Amino acid sequence: MSLPTQPRRRTSVVHLFNSSQLLKELFQFKVEPYHVGDPYVPLYKEHDRIIRAIRSSVRHSLTSMFVTSATTAVAFISNLTSYIIVLRCFAIYAAITVVINYVLVALLLPSTMTLCCKETYRRFIPEFETAPKLAYIMFRYRYVITAAAAVATVTAVIITFVKPGLPMPRYNPAKVSAM
Repeated sequence: MSLPTQPRRRTSVVHLFNSSQLLKELFQFKVEPYHVGDPYVPLYKEHDRIIRAIRSSVRHSLTSMFVTSATTAVAFISNLTSYIIVLRCFAIYAAITVVINYVLVALLLPSTMTLCCKETYRRFIPEFETAPKLAYIMFRYRYVITAAAAVATVTAVIITFVKPGLPMPRYNPAKVSAM
């Protein structure tokens, strides 16, 4: 005695193709490409763009800045072997300054990039294009500016060496004496 079976349903290739196409359309997430110059960038994409820019710039810049800061600090610290006290004090000051500068840049670079890249903010003061105006003024009055700089330089030299009469010291404390 055989049990009644349901008739086998035949599936055609067209039916499988259509159902897979339908599943693809239902579960596919549409990824819209966007570029930096797009006129409309949704806010979440803008945030992603800023984060990627920060990661990329920090990864590239902090390593090169670390190498230059470390070598500069080591060069200044090597002056601690000198017999001149002023040079030793300057070496300590300069090495600490270079290290603190690196730490500040490492901390402030991402935050300033976030502030500079933020495009959705209101301006209470109208924006002025200062660069073209400044370039125009500098070009138009270039001879006056050059003459004023020359007069300021000559005046500074006169004030420094002639008027108060700044003499050279007779005893130089930075001079290495024979031990």
